[in-house]
Amino acid sequence: MKKTIILAMMFMGTIFASAQMTPEAILGSAPATPDWHDVADYLIRREFCQPLGYEATSNAAVDNYFKMLKNAETSSREMIAKMPAPSNKDAQKRNQQIEQQRNDRAAAGQKMKQFMASLTPEQQKMLMSCKNEQESMNAIKKMGKWEEFSALMSGTKTSGSDSPLTKEETEWMYKDLTTENAVASQKIDAALETRNKVIQRYQDTYPAIHEKAHAISAEITDAQFAVVGKGSGDVDALRAQLKDLLMNYYGGILPEYLRAQQTYLQAIKSRMATAKMNDKKDDITRRVNGMGPKSAVERDDYSTALWYLQAAYDLLLGERYEFPEE
Repeated sequence: MKKTIILAMMFMGTIFASAQMTPEAILGSAPATPDWHDVADYLIRREFCQPLGYEATSNAAVDNYFKMLKNAETSSREMIAKMPAPSNKDAQKRNQQIEQQRNDRAAAGQKMKQFMASLTPEQQKMLMSCKNEQESMNAIKKMGKWEEFSALMSGTKTSGSDSPLTKEETEWMYKDLTTENAVASQKIDAALETRNKVIQRYQDTYPAIHEKAHAISAEITDAQFAVVGKGSGDVDALRAQLKDLLMNYYGGILPEYLRAQQTYLQAIKSRMATAKMNDKKDDITRRVNGMGPKSAVERDDYSTALWYLQAAYDLLLGERYEFPEE
């Protein structure tokens, strides 16, 4: 077990030492969920370690899970904080290009108005009826106005489009992601509701089990103080009874809870696709306006990855894990 943990920590260290801390790397740094038997053992030992005669008050698999998870979260946040702020140099250049194209088109428009004013009403009507640029050029040539038009428009630059934005920029700036975000949120909310129902059932049913367990614990204490030679066998039997009571209870609720928890985590992870779309729309909108991308700590994809790590702490049926150093 110790060797496995050391290798896992070395692997995580390799991830965090990489030059680019990606959201996917953060997701991949989360440790595997312990088996329900280990989780049950941790919860039992935390409260009934002494009556059961256990030496260790905790479960190694659960302790290692939280140790690795905390290391993953801390390292991720530190790496994200150290990532250099994105440069806005390219965005400023693109914004200047867009402004120049807008100015060029405006200048071309003014010259075109000047040219139209030089035409007769019939010629204006003919030119306005043209369906595309090629038809317009042919009409101007047919009017005998080509040289005049060419001289007037000489030096004028246009983008060849009514908009200075590229097709991709236009598509993403006006892309409506309302549905994608709503679907992702609904999936997460539904998974969380299912998981919370199991927690509520635990909170409703555990007090009765807790009362029975404490009654058996009291019997164990009484048996331990019995006359030597009469109480030793009773202690073993009572301890087996206590352990069976608790393990049978947790066996009926923990597997369901851990499945619900995994569904919840998967729902958060699946939101990453939507988060990346949100970030791309935001990146392009900012670039068009002369601003560089947001820093990693502000991005939706990194926030979603950190949310996943935070949600992974919810392993213990709503109970809080107590770190040894705390």
